[in-house]
Amino acid sequence: MASHYKVQLVSRPGQQNKYWSAVREIEIETFSTDRPYDLSKGYWWIVYYKDTPVGFAGLDECPDGTYFMSRAGV
Repeated sequence: MASHYKVQLVSRPGQQNKYWSAVREIEIETFSTDRPYDLSKGYWWIVYYKDTPVGFAGLDECPDGTYFMSRAGV
């Protein structure tokens, strides 16, 4: 059975791009009372259902070289 969902890496550390507005829109819907996260840090993915962005996830690096999921929402 084919899935209509697709996950796409859209940003790497220090890289600003056209996908940030989609990440920010979902972030505001998910965390309406929180301060926006700094999207210039870490790696960011967008989850699409067909062609519509429906979720996001971010991954940041710690000083010791380990990584943590910084923020995610659907």
